[in-house]
Amino acid sequence: MLRRAEGVFAGAVARLRARLGLPAGAPSAPVDVRPVFHGFSPLVVPRPGDWPARAEVAGYWWPARPDGWQPAAELVDFLQADPPPVFIGFGSMAPGQGERLGELVAAAVERAGVRAVVQAGGPD
Repeated sequence: MLRRAEGVFAGAVARLRARLGLPAGAPSAPVDVRPVFHGFSPLVVPRPGDWPARAEVAGYWWPARPDGWQPAAELVDFLQADPPPVFIGFGSMAPGQGERLGELVAAAVERAGVRAVVQAGGPD
C-alpha cells in the first residue's frame, strides 16, 4: 500500500526536493525503517502506547514566519483582553466547507459564551 501511495505524492515530492536543493532521483528508504511523523501535540492527544517506535508525534506544523513579522494591533489587543480566547483549528480538514463550518463555529462559540481565534484549514 505504501509503495502505491508514493505515486500519488510523486509530483509534490519532486517539487519539494527541488525547492530544498535535494537530488531528484534519490531512492526511497525501505518501508520498515521510515519514520512516520504525526503533526499534533502530545499534550492534546497522548501518543498511543501501541504505536511502533518509528511513529513519532512531532507537534504541530506551522508555516515559518517571515523575518520581522508582527501581528496586527487588533489581534494583539484581542489576545490580551479577558477572558482569554479559545483556539479552534481545522488543519486541512473538510476543504470546500468553509462557509458551513464557519457558521457552526460561530454558533458553538456563542453558545459556549467564549471568545475564539479560528484558524481556517485552506483557501475557503
